[in-house]
Amino acid sequence: MPNIAPPSHWQPFYPTSNKHRGNVAIFTGCISDFFDKQTIKHAISLLNKLGYHVYIPTDQVCCGALTLHNGHPHLAKQCAQQNLTSFKALDVQAILYIATGCGATLQEYEPLLTTNNLLNNSTTEFTHKVQEICDFLLTEAVTSSTLFKSLDKKISLHTPCTLRNVIKKPQSVKQLLQCIPKLKITQQNTDHICCGASGTHILLQANLADQLGNKMIEELTDPPPDWLVTTNIGCALQLAARTQARGLKLPVIHPVVIIDKQWQALP
Repeated sequence: MPNIAPPSHWQPFYPTSNKHRGNVAIFTGCISDFFDKQTIKHAISLLNKLGYHVYIPTDQVCCGALTLHNGHPHLAKQCAQQNLTSFKALDVQAILYIATGCGATLQEYEPLLTTNNLLNNSTTEFTHKVQEICDFLLTEAVTSSTLFKSLDKKISLHTPCTLRNVIKKPQSVKQLLQCIPKLKITQQNTDHICCGASGTHILLQANLADQLGNKMIEELTDPPPDWLVTTNIGCALQLAARTQARGLKLPVIHPVVIIDKQWQALP
């Protein structure tokens, strides 16, 4: 396991100092807040640079994915209702998530709350605003390679099952990264299978999870890339553990980290 950092005390509002383009909110996710603070920080930084005011509700909770995986839908519904309350009062055009595992669950709040008459207009409005951050950047803000500094590096891009099979927008991340001049992008031949994380599978079926993860890492040794890139924190933790087990010094990062570091300015 990586080192566990104390929870962050995010501000509820991060205003942009650039020309105002709109308002967005970030769903931080409970796991990312402990293990991937850098992605949240870079997401705020990048959105502010693009001209967006950023809201982070301080009373948001887990998306509910892990309780669903463990057969406790009533607890997942409690999470859903709390998150709906947290984001309901915000005047934002999009609710952006940085972990596709969270996003897959957030997008399913409507069927989750259909029972017991819990579904209402605020649920529909919430799910319509929920969007993966790279897809938002590609469609709303980033349109030209002239916006980025060149980066003569090689990355291996991992596509999480949630992005491919549930969110069903696996190309947005690659298209966004392709805007960076000189960046070399490869995708793994094992990208069509699960890395082994799969929610709580990494904990409850550790041996099988490791076998799946090792298959992916075997492709990265000759020669290894500079970074392994993925959009899901569960996959990132699994892949980082497998690279460490093989003695590889291979950072596993979210694409938003690269995008923010290479961003220049709007014309």
